[in-house]
Amino acid sequence: MKKSRALRQRAATVQQFHDALAEMLKYMEPAPKPGMVFLTELRAREGYEDRVAEMDGNVSHLAGKAAAAAGRYEVTMHIELPHGRGTQALRTVQSWRYALDTPFLLPPDYMLSNVRQIIGRLEGEADIREQQERTLAGRVAIFVGFPNEVRAVMGQTSRAAGQAGFIVTTAAQVVGALILLGLGTWLGVSLI
Repeated sequence: MKKSRALRQRAATVQQFHDALAEMLKYMEPAPKPGMVFLTELRAREGYEDRVAEMDGNVSHLAGKAAAAAGRYEVTMHIELPHGRGTQALRTVQSWRYALDTPFLLPPDYMLSNVRQIIGRLEGEADIREQQERTLAGRVAIFVGFPNEVRAVMGQTSRAAGQAGFIVTTAAQVVGALILLGLGTWLGVSLI
């Protein structure tokens, strides 16, 4: 699979999380935190408790997938703690529940905009990779890298399959290199 396509799939996974969280937030409203007079949390609006509980499970599941998909593209947010206690760094996707539990510290809109930033970073990197993959050097890199992908897949199935995959892909790399070497030599001779 091309790197650009993989990045676009990862962006789509993070987008699913964003959309599910945004949809759940439509059915929630600020409410006083138990035992706290001035602090609020987001709770299901009256009549939507079951729907929000169901959506919460789905959002949690999608957050796990989105955190894996975001990888190194996940941004870190810094929130100001009350009473001058400094700031706290939060990973955007992994800390999504803070937007529900402490919206006064992490407003949901701010959270969602940071998730959109992750999507943008993944899509931007995919655009760059797509441009690189269109060049001759990019196509050669994909061709040469293909055996590595086969080895990775084969190694995940079994030890014997991994060993066979290693032998086959190593042979394919050697043959591919010889073909490229022969093609380069032929082109060099034909140009003289």
